[in-house]
Amino acid sequence: MFKKIEINNVGRFKNAKTEGDEQFFKKNTFIYGKNTFGKSTLTSIFRSLKDNKPDYIVGRKTIGSQKQAVKIIPEVTTPIGEYRYTTDENKWSAESKDIIVFDNHFVRESVYTQNQQIGPDQQKTIEAFMLGSKGSEYNIKIAGLTELIGENTRTQTSTSNEYSRNKHLLGGLAFDIFLALVEIPDVDKEIEKNQKELDKVKNSEIISSKLKSIKVLLENYQDFDTSKISEKLSVNSDLIASHFDTHINQEESKQSYSSFLQTGSKMRIPGENESCPFCTQQITTESAKEFLKTIDLIYNENYRNLQKAIKGAEELFPKDTFSAEIEKIKTDLEQSGYTLDLDFSDIDALFPTCKKSISDKKDDLASDFNGASFLEISKKVKVHIATIDAELVKFQNPADRKTEIEKTLNELLANKERFNSWKERCEKYQKAKKDNEGLSSQKSTLWDEYLAYANGLSSSMLTDINTILGACNCDFEVQSFSFKGNQRQDLFVLGMSGNPISNDGGDNEMTIKNCLSDSDKWILALSFFLATVKNDTTINVVVMDDPVSSFDSDRKRIILTEIKRILASTNKQLILLTHEKGFYHLIHAENGSDTSAVFLKIALDAQGSDLVACNPNEDPEFMSDYNCWIADMKNATSSQDLAIVKNAHSCIRKVIEHVLKIKYPIELTKEINTVGSMLDKLEEVGGPYSTNSKRTAIDTVLANLTHHDNSANGQYPVSQLGIEDYKKDIRDSFQLIKSL
Repeated sequence: MFKKIEINNVGRFKNAKTEGDEQFFKKNTFIYGKNTFGKSTLTSIFRSLKDNKPDYIVGRKTIGSQKQAVKIIPEVTTPIGEYRYTTDENKWSAESKDIIVFDNHFVRESVYTQNQQIGPDQQKTIEAFMLGSKGSEYNIKIAGLTELIGENTRTQTSTSNEYSRNKHLLGGLAFDIFLALVEIPDVDKEIEKNQKELDKVKNSEIISSKLKSIKVLLENYQDFDTSKISEKLSVNSDLIASHFDTHINQEESKQSYSSFLQTGSKMRIPGENESCPFCTQQITTESAKEFLKTIDLIYNENYRNLQKAIKGAEELFPKDTFSAEIEKIKTDLEQSGYTLDLDFSDIDALFPTCKKSISDKKDDLASDFNGASFLEISKKVKVHIATIDAELVKFQNPADRKTEIEKTLNELLANKERFNSWKERCEKYQKAKKDNEGLSSQKSTLWDEYLAYANGLSSSMLTDINTILGACNCDFEVQSFSFKGNQRQDLFVLGMSGNPISNDGGDNEMTIKNCLSDSDKWILALSFFLATVKNDTTINVVVMDDPVSSFDSDRKRIILTEIKRILASTNKQLILLTHEKGFYHLIHAENGSDTSAVFLKIALDAQGSDLVACNPNEDPEFMSDYNCWIADMKNATSSQDLAIVKNAHSCIRKVIEHVLKIKYPIELTKEINTVGSMLDKLEEVGGPYSTNSKRTAIDTVLANLTHHDNSANGQYPVSQLGIEDYKKDIRDSFQLIKSL
């Protein structure tokens, strides 16, 4: 519990301190302060101490000042001593986590969104708040474990991602296999041994491949078909030659002319009324018909097939290609350490004859084709292919062996890197993985403990929240309340007339925003706060800044009763601040005689704001506001609390004095400040009270007869009136005031 506070250069508090018993904080500390006098600043100081956030203070530096300082001294000496903040240190000397603060900041930022809804983030904030320091302890521990798990996970992810990028350079093994490798002694020797073996296998594969290339080349000649090129086309083409010599420009070559005729023959559409494919005129003369028939005979499908066969033969039997290709492959074989002892000159010697036969056929399609050389080549090729097949047997299945050796070599290379350049990274990965297994187990255990603690509070919180809502005559209640933890669910569900109210949603839905008034929303937030105050045993100081500013007089009285009820059975200190004089009067009426209560106000003068003792029944600032007294008197007529009724009864005199001063401002000067002196003055100046019975009525209501306290001379001792007697005086005073 706090006893003293000193504030330097924070907001309007330039040099403020509580001094003396009348100003020291007590179990119940009630502070009145006008808006802008420093009430919110004082609340921010307590919030800053709770969270150890100097920003709440730094942002309220007194204009023109350089350094700030705040000192809060507990009632009982503790090892911590005083709580101190200075600009130079820029932090509190110690935290005070046992403070809880209710103000507009709490309602608008911790409970509702700007759109007056309670979304998932707000529910998390409310849950953290209601679970208190113990819940916060769990959350801090869980968050710490989560961060450590995250760091370890990032280490693992970073390592595995880096491995994936370099996998092709590290043997291509899956990362878990790479990680589980066992270190091999003398791995470099094993690598060298397998590399030599692999080189041999690789050469065998190259040799086999090259031999197969020669075989494929030879098979082209072995399978050469001379039947197509041996076809003969016997057609009298003199007509075409004659036509060329007679009608065609001699600058035109016969070859291009022949191509022209060949194209035309393809476009020809024979028929009774056939048109010329060259000029589109109808063919009528016999000579023209004979000419086209001759062209068609020459450039028909057989002609094209024969030309194709000739072209294929020309490509297969060039002058130098065969020899060059064979020599190139032989050279490659020699570079691989293999010498091919085969002489292909006998085949090469037959190529000129083949070339001439092809040329002769091309010149005269009707001539006989000489295929003897081709048949000879085919025979010789078969012999060479048989020899190559015999050689290939020696190099069978090199791929299987190569795959086997490459796999072994990759594993050896991976092993070398695993315990060389990747050793440290793998050890970090394995440590992070092992640590996470333990951390995850710890986190799971903490979650279980956290949920057990939270679930234990849920039912009592639900009861307390609904008790407060019921006392305030709210037409809604909390149907269910369950702390979320890491679950996806609502913290609570409201109900109105049996219908659920959503915490957030659209304008056309039953939501807190749409169904609750501003006053109801404030009460809901206040019910969360007060339920937390009641159930959190770690809270020692409760700070409430204007908790009832949006309520009507009935709800203000109810909330004050609920605050007193909840705090009555605890040792928690209440520091309640308000800017409403009526509410301050009400608090004083109910707690004025409480020795554990102190009433202060924030006074402002040229030196800034300061905390001073305050009695609202005597303070001139409150005396001017007689509406508060009238309200107290009205409320007292229906109250069964003797303290409240007696306090209201004491307001009768002040109200009458106020009415008389307002009615006779000229006659009643400032020095005339009691009812008796006022009536005397009015009688002196010839007022209506010299013969009017109202003076008697005033004296009666003010108890100036049998129960007037005249302790100075012992006359008229005070009589103990009953509560109904006080109420009667109050009701009579209303009639008197009306007549005045």
